[in-house]
Amino acid sequence: MSEKYIICLGRQYGSGGHKVGQYLSEMLGIDYYDKEIIAAASQQSGISACHFERADEKAPGSLSHLLSTSLFSVGGAIPCNNTLSNDNIFMHQAGVIRDLAAKGSCIIVGRCADYILRDVENVFSVFVSSPMEHRVKRIMEREGLTEQRAAEKARKMDKLRRSYYDYYTDKSWGEASSYNLLIDTSVLGEEQTACFIRDFVLRAMEDRK
Repeated sequence: MSEKYIICLGRQYGSGGHKVGQYLSEMLGIDYYDKEIIAAASQQSGISACHFERADEKAPGSLSHLLSTSLFSVGGAIPCNNTLSNDNIFMHQAGVIRDLAAKGSCIIVGRCADYILRDVENVFSVFVSSPMEHRVKRIMEREGLTEQRAAEKARKMDKLRRSYYDYYTDKSWGEASSYNLLIDTSVLGEEQTACFIRDFVLRAMEDRK
């Protein structure tokens, strides 16, 4: 397909959204961006990647304990009150997301990409979910946590992502009205979920011709 399209993937923690995105990338032969956005934003801004990682998908207020620390860039010290804020970090990442979308078809995970690209043609917003018991099992296997700790982490990360998305957009994280497609990975599994999303996007692109 010659016409460009962007798939933006929101996801509950532990739902398998990362793996779904990777499968989609392989099936469609397009680039996949997740943590790569942090690296690119760090390089472009001159701000250490660790600060982007600490602020990643966290609404303002989450970095208040860092605002009194020194921040260094490639060129030297940068005043924290001018750079180390969630809003400024969001803007750096938003710039990277727009640049990536301008280059060609791709998959972008999280970071309000669907809202940032809301005025771009052929952007598909997909939310990947899964029942808590499925997510807990996946987190336990992946991170070696107890069932209780895995459930606590899933709830905590979902809360952070919801606060971040709701703060920076005029939509609601995980709500049907905010997306083109919501899909539960526990029904089909990660690979077949990716196949479903692929077919959904390709059919939509055909109908738009």
